[in-house]
Amino acid sequence: MRPAQCGGTAHHGLVLAAAGLAVLLAATVLAALAALTEKAVEGGIQRRLARDLHHSRRSPRDAAARRS
Repeated sequence: MRPAQCGGTAHHGLVLAAAGLAVLLAATVLAALAALTEKAVEGGIQRRLARDLHHSRRSPRDAAARRS
């Protein structure tokens, strides 16, 4: 093998390694974003359920007082 061929092969390997690291980093960032989104959705659902539960426990007298 000539030295020029070795250099090209080494460069090709470095490029593939860099591309692999970039893909790994992108996958890690996407997984983190998905986890944050899931937590945000869960938090929103919990707040909505708590609000709905709070509103459903009010008496009809409270509802009439709020309307007037």
